Amino acid sequence: MAASTTLAQTPPVTIEPTPPATAGSAPAGFNTQFLMGKIPAADLADFLKGEGVLPRNYWLDVAVNRNPAGRHNVRFVRSDTLGKLVPCLTMTALDDFGVDVGQLRTRGVEQGLEATAPCVDLPRLVPEYTFDYQPNRLRLLISIPQALMRPATRRRIDPSTWNAGATVAFTNYSANTRRDWRDGSTPTNSSYLGLRNGLNVGGWRLRNDSNVISNSYGGTRFTSNRTFLQRDIDAVNGQLTLGQLYTDGQVFDGVRIRGVSLNFDESMLPANERGYTPVVRGIADTNATVEIRQNGYLLSSTPVSPGPFVIDDLYPSGSNGELEITIIEADGRRRITRQPFGALPMMVRAGALRYNAAMGYYDSTYGELPEPAVFTGTAAWGARENLTTFGGLQASRGFQGLNLGGAINTFWGALSADLTHSRSTTRGASLSGQSLRLLYNKTFTRTSTNFTLAGYRYSSEGYRTLQNHIDDQGQLSSAYPTSYAATRMRTSFNISVYQSLGERYGSVYVSANDQTYWNAEGNRRTLQTGYGNTYGRISYNLSVSHTSDMSTSSYNSMAYRTGSDTRAMLTVSAPLGSGRLAPTATSTFSGGNNETSSIGIGLNGVLPGDRELYYSVYANKYDTVSTSASLSGRLPSTSFSVSASQGKGYESANLTANGVAVLHGGGVNFGQSVGETFGLVHIADTRGVGLQGGGRTGSNGYGIVTYLSPYARNQVSVDTRKTDSDIEIEQTTLHVVPRRGAVPLIAFKGATGRRIQFEIVASNGLPLPLAATVEDAEGQQLGVTDVKGRAMVFLQQEKGTLRAKWGRNECVGEYALPRRDAAKAYQRVKIVCLLQGGTRQQATR
Repeated sequence: MAASTTLAQTPPVTIEPTPPATAGSAPAGFNTQFLMGKIPAADLADFLKGEGVLPRNYWLDVAVNRNPAGRHNVRFVRSDTLGKLVPCLTMTALDDFGVDVGQLRTRGVEQGLEATAPCVDLPRLVPEYTFDYQPNRLRLLISIPQALMRPATRRRIDPSTWNAGATVAFTNYSANTRRDWRDGSTPTNSSYLGLRNGLNVGGWRLRNDSNVISNSYGGTRFTSNRTFLQRDIDAVNGQLTLGQLYTDGQVFDGVRIRGVSLNFDESMLPANERGYTPVVRGIADTNATVEIRQNGYLLSSTPVSPGPFVIDDLYPSGSNGELEITIIEADGRRRITRQPFGALPMMVRAGALRYNAAMGYYDSTYGELPEPAVFTGTAAWGARENLTTFGGLQASRGFQGLNLGGAINTFWGALSADLTHSRSTTRGASLSGQSLRLLYNKTFTRTSTNFTLAGYRYSSEGYRTLQNHIDDQGQLSSAYPTSYAATRMRTSFNISVYQSLGERYGSVYVSANDQTYWNAEGNRRTLQTGYGNTYGRISYNLSVSHTSDMSTSSYNSMAYRTGSDTRAMLTVSAPLGSGRLAPTATSTFSGGNNETSSIGIGLNGVLPGDRELYYSVYANKYDTVSTSASLSGRLPSTSFSVSASQGKGYESANLTANGVAVLHGGGVNFGQSVGETFGLVHIADTRGVGLQGGGRTGSNGYGIVTYLSPYARNQVSVDTRKTDSDIEIEQTTLHVVPRRGAVPLIAFKGATGRRIQFEIVASNGLPLPLAATVEDAEGQQLGVTDVKGRAMVFLQQEKGTLRAKWGRNECVGEYALPRRDAAKAYQRVKIVCLLQGGTRQQATR
């Protein structure tokens, strides 16, 4: 085949026409006799019967019963029974999809089918089986009766597939620099650089939190705040941590130690075994479907047989909101019941055990307090369906703390109570006391009232926390004992309530906290309440806050009240126009008992362009008028913000940047700030490939996926809309299941080349027929011809051999590409091919 604008002069060649379709095989609704031309048409039966698919392998996103099952390489074969192309599914593939293959094998034996057949004959084994191939979305939807699915398989991931990730080092940074000008003073500078550093080697993860502070007065100072080493312990579903760490704070107040801890990691469990949920029980009269909803969201839809049923694998959408159970009988009858549901952080499912243990030496922040050995251990056990018992032990030199408690889910909400007894000995003086804590959680669905959390604690005068005990020791041993003076809590009360008033009347919230102390008069109080609603396109919110605070005396260990403050603020905002680029105007009015009222007006929005750049301008009238402006956005390798402010007697400018630098075997890459678990994409022989969620691969072919969920199936996709046309990606989606803190390497197969639209004509001047396949010299399919004999192909070689096939006919030759035109997504080339093949008919004009 030679690139040419004129037809090559070659002798006529005889070719064999495509055999006519057999009776009954011609697809209804399309008559191939309308395809005109002297060259015999290609056999279109596979296209027209197989929904646009040819008998070969395809990478497809598979979903079983509407649940994603990952991306798989699926082979399509012709089914003589159905008379069309169908997906060839093996027992291994079906097992991966969550199908109970044991039941299939039993059915196969009963029907005399071979258990080792390469393709499972699902139409015979499962008459209800259906599939829907969507070629335009590269999706395969499979429907199999729920009775043939393994229970909860859709959420269970084999631990052997957990990915420990690559060997990498990274630095997650947050940088800020500021310059201030004040009348009559020299300009001052201050800078801050926060670093979250990490190194992953095998299953071990080393982490360090540190910062660098620099200013005009104190110079530059580096501080390392915390360093620890961590890894998974699969046998006990735990995280082993060594170094500087914090003890668990659910039962006892957490403290920082230098030592070792082993903490239960609930993320290692299947999703339907995490957290707490009640068991749903009921009775079905027929083969029924049980639908369970919470706050309007469907949690599960489960087929059940006649008689009693138990559903214990729910995964609630939140910790509050009663469950609505709908039983849909076979005859269409629907019965609806409701079951109360509330949960507290320490609650677990029946029979489940959760634990946390840590031991080491107390790690003083300032290095002045004593650093005794410390041990903390806690556990929670699901004693019954609605009852969790928990407790723990905390010990140090001269200190013992013991906790026992329980949590229960009732019709009136979730309630927990626990009692902590402490004994503290300092220089022969022994103190003991108790602390009682009550917690409550409830959502009243019918009135849309949500008690997020209500709590009360009372501590006797002799009660000490571990931190109180260490503070007391430091006070006695220090030359400046009053520097350790601290308030000792007597009572603490907190509540948070959210009330929806309906679509027309908005919502209101109230939160309050009140604390009293043994060694201080008065209390420390915070009260906040607010109301929000919309009127047309205008949103408004009114909030009121009241605070009163206390401070430790610098002369004795007593504390005193510093006064109170009450403030109110009204905020009104409305878009100025419609569309994504329409700015939003905001007005604020605020005032309080301790300061002058203020009024402000602002405008914020997004600038036009490929990159999203957000702007904001604001003016405020307090004693005087002040103004400010900011611009923020995301670049491929960082997020940034620039702002400036001006008022009476001062000016200031500020610049911030956030991002990550990752060092790995393929080089160094920069990107947006990453989470605890993130990914590294590699697409060899490419650059600048867009990634879903933002970002691109660099010149080394690597890119950063900023966040992944640990121990869960994560879909990582290439964004072809942000990828140059000269790049070809074999698969656009892959799945990965990372361990916590891992950085898995996700390798896509890609290539850089050129897209060419060939107009292919035979050596006698006739275009090739519709649906002829175009292959390279190695037999790899590159494209299919359209009705004008044109085919869009992707090539990596400037010169080579192409082969076109249809039926038993073939056309082979050489091609040579013209000079690349960077202004075009693809180029057009007219080529001539030499026919090869049969003896029945001569191809002539």
